[in-house]
Amino acid sequence: MPQIQAQSRARPAVHGHRGARGRMPENSLPSVSYAIASGADAAEIDVCISADNALVIHHDLHLSSDLTCDANAKRVDPPIAIRDQTLAQLKQFDIGQIDRQSLYAKRFLQQVSLPNTGIPTLTEFIDRILNIADDQFVFNIELKGAPANPELIAQPDQYIDLLLEVLLPHMNGSEKFISRLFVQSFDWRLITTLMQRHSNIRCGLLTDQQTDGNPRIPVANVSTLWTDSMDLANYQSVPHMIASTGADVWSSNHLDLTRDLVEEAHQLGLSVYCWTVNALEDMERMIAIGVDAITTDYPAELVSVLNKNSKR
Repeated sequence: MPQIQAQSRARPAVHGHRGARGRMPENSLPSVSYAIASGADAAEIDVCISADNALVIHHDLHLSSDLTCDANAKRVDPPIAIRDQTLAQLKQFDIGQIDRQSLYAKRFLQQVSLPNTGIPTLTEFIDRILNIADDQFVFNIELKGAPANPELIAQPDQYIDLLLEVLLPHMNGSEKFISRLFVQSFDWRLITTLMQRHSNIRCGLLTDQQTDGNPRIPVANVSTLWTDSMDLANYQSVPHMIASTGADVWSSNHLDLTRDLVEEAHQLGLSVYCWTVNALEDMERMIAIGVDAITTDYPAELVSVLNKNSKR
C-alpha cells in the first residue's frame, strides 16, 4: 500500500469511491484500508439490507457474476437479491475476485484479486476506520434506494431506524464522531427522513442528469419518489432545489457541474461534492471550478495531483 501522505485541508477533500475500486475489490475492507493509506480524506461505501435487516456494504442490490463467487468458488448466476439473503448467507460469498472476462474487469485492469474477501457490514466498515485512520477521516455512507422495487430495500422509516441503530452507539456523547459522518442517497426520501430524525448528521442529495444515468434525476416536469416527489420545474435550478430540502451537500455527477453552478450552490450555503472522477483532466477541472470534495476510484492518484498543484 502507498504511504500515508500529509494533506492540507484548504483544497478539495479526496473521497475514495467504494474504497479504492480502481485498485482493490470494491466495497471491501481491504479497499477501505487502501483508501486510508493513500491519503484520502474519506471512504465512500454503499449500504444494502439483508433478509435479517443487517446493513451490509455492497453497491448493487443483487450479487452478480462479475463480482461474486459462491462458497464453491463458482460465479453467481443468475443474480441473487441481497434482501433475500441473511447476513450469515451473505458472509459465504467471495467478492474479492472479479470475472476477468467481464466488461467491469476491463474498466479496472489494475484491480487486484483478493480471494476469500467477504461482504462487510456497516459496523465492520466503521470499526476498520476507527482502528486505522486518523480522527479526521470521514465515513461517506451512501444508502441504496429502490422506490420502484420496494421488496429489495426497506421503507424509509425502517431503513433509517436500522441506520441509526448502528450509528447511535458511536454518536452518543461524541460530537467528534458525528462530525465525521456524511450520509447521502439518490433516494431523497431516505435523506429527508434522516434529517427529520437526526439534524446533526451531515447529509447530501445525489444527482445525475446524464442521459445514461439510472436513475436520471432530477428532471423538470417529472415528479418521482427518487426526488421525494419534488419537481425541478418548480425551482430556479438544481442547487436551489437541493437547498430547499435543508441538505448540506449537493453530490453531483461531475459531468453536470460548471463553475457557475458551484458558485451558485456555495452562495446558497451548500457544499458541492462530485463523482466519479478518474481521468486526470477531469480531476484538474473539478479542482479549478472549486468543488469541495472529489470522489474517485483512484484516491492515490488524486492525492498526487493535489500535492503537485499545491507546489505550483
